[in-house]
Amino acid sequence: MPQACTGTTTEMVYPGGEASFVTLMLDQSLQLRSNPGFRNTWYTSMLGKHSSVESLVPVIKLHTQNYAITEFKQGSTRRWGVAWNFGDRRPCLAAVRYETSQLRGLMPFPTEFEFDAADNLMSVGEAVDNTLAAEIGVGSGEWVWDPSVSAGWGGVRGNVWSRAARRAKARGLEIEGISSGVALGFRVGVTGKEDQSVKVRIRWTRGVDCVLFESLCGMVRRKILSG
Repeated sequence: MPQACTGTTTEMVYPGGEASFVTLMLDQSLQLRSNPGFRNTWYTSMLGKHSSVESLVPVIKLHTQNYAITEFKQGSTRRWGVAWNFGDRRPCLAAVRYETSQLRGLMPFPTEFEFDAADNLMSVGEAVDNTLAAEIGVGSGEWVWDPSVSAGWGGVRGNVWSRAARRAKARGLEIEGISSGVALGFRVGVTGKEDQSVKVRIRWTRGVDCVLFESLCGMVRRKILSG
C-alpha cells in the first residue's frame, strides 16, 4: 500500500486530503481480509495532521483491534504513523503505541505487562515455569521453559486457569469457551535488576482477545507474588 502524503499536497492529489486517502486504503484492505495470503499483512501510512489520527483510529477500530500508532520527530517537525492488521500476530509494545496524553483513549491495548518479584532469578524462573505448567495443563495448551535464557513460550486455547476451568478439569469435563486453535500466544521472561530483585515481563505474541491476555497476566502475577 502507498503511504499518504501530508498537508495541502495530499488535498491536491486526493480529494478530502490524507484522512480520506487512508480511509480508501482501509476499504481496500478490507477486500483482502478473507484472503489467507494477506492474513498477517500490515497496512501502514504516515500522517501530517494530528486531527487525522484522531478521526481515523476510531474507524480502524471498527474492523480490528490489532493496530498501531506511532510518532515521528525530527527537530520541530512531527508526523504520525498508523497501521492495522487483521491477523492475530501481535507486535512488541514499542511498535504499537507511544506515551502521549492526547491519544490515550485511542491507543491499542498494551502487548506487554511486567512486574517485579523480590527473589533471585533462578527461584522466580522456576516459579514461572511451575505455575504455567500447572495452570495450562496437558491438552489445553502448551508451555516450554528454557532455563538457559530464563524465558518460556506458551499457547492456550482459552482461559484454562479460571475457577470454572479448574472445576471442569477436576471433574473430567470439557472446559467451556475453548477454541480449536491457539487463542493466546505469549512469552514470559525474567531478568535480574540492580537492586537484586527480578523483573517478570509477559509479552503477548498471538491472539485477538485482550481480556484473555489481561487475565493471564493477572494470574501469573498473583501466583508469583503470593509465593
